[in-house]
Amino acid sequence: MKKLLLSIILLPCLAQADFINTKKVDEYGRPLYKGQTTLTGKVTVDEYEWGPSTCFNVDKKDAYKIPRPKGDERGPWFCFSNEKTANKILKLPNTMKNGICSYKAKATITVKDYALFIEQTAGVDETTLISAKVITPYKAIKC
Repeated sequence: MKKLLLSIILLPCLAQADFINTKKVDEYGRPLYKGQTTLTGKVTVDEYEWGPSTCFNVDKKDAYKIPRPKGDERGPWFCFSNEKTANKILKLPNTMKNGICSYKAKATITVKDYALFIEQTAGVDETTLISAKVITPYKAIKC
């Protein structure tokens, strides 16, 4: 009876969770979270020495949906683990045009699963983009 009562109480809480910690890690040692959520924020594509990276800065109102360990004060942002597919979904070019170093736009996106990067080295959180609604046209930022 106690288990049934506990299940009735906890089920609505679990159903509303955006990401649930799987207690597993990926090949890079990043904690893995399962789930899906919709976020609003800014899509950014920036040119780096290894090429362009497509990332997302989450608006403050949705920041609570991003997994963060206690004491982690980093802003809520991540890059896409399925970058080529993400660029197609977001209708982004595969390469930067000559003289352009960045693209930016406001968007609402739906993502699934989350890998949390917590090491004290260069690296980023990653998630898989499922769908997107671009709210503003992309702005090309010159170098």
